[in-house]
Amino acid sequence: MSLLAEEIVEEWLNRQGFFTIRGIRVGVGEMDVLAVRPRLQGGFECWHVEVQCSINPVSYLVPLPRQDRKDTGRAATSAGWRSPEQLAIGAKEWVEKKYLDQRKEKVRHRLWPNSEWEYHLVVNELFRADEQIAALGDALPELRLHRFSDVLSGLGDSGNVIGKASGHDLCELLQMSSSDSEAL
Repeated sequence: MSLLAEEIVEEWLNRQGFFTIRGIRVGVGEMDVLAVRPRLQGGFECWHVEVQCSINPVSYLVPLPRQDRKDTGRAATSAGWRSPEQLAIGAKEWVEKKYLDQRKEKVRHRLWPNSEWEYHLVVNELFRADEQIAALGDALPELRLHRFSDVLSGLGDSGNVIGKASGHDLCELLQMSSSDSEAL
């Protein structure tokens, strides 16, 4: 599902005039989508977008803090209850891994030097969403959250710079599928 969701997010960005690179490997990690578009006043608007689009989430996006995993033997994404402190530490670790890792910063700045990067997260459903979103917002206040449903709706915006890009066929299949199921 994640690759399909990333393709749809990439299509959404392309239609807004962004040039995109998807799936950049950095060590054992990955940057889901980097998106860049020129600004009318000069320079570039640069987004680092992570995509998390579970259909039926049964565990946390924000990992259990490393020390708690070590102490208890619980898995990083264990669905067991977490204290606000554990959520805060886990969110900080997740943000550092996904956005603030020095190797990722180097890649972004090699691609578009002297540009400020915005951090974006696209989500569908999250387990204990309100708690996790609050923790992520505290860990990285400039993080911008987008609902996957809004991304899908934005594909048809008349104000888009372009009408179709490489992910158009997938988006058409999704729209056909949803209209077919409504007709049944």
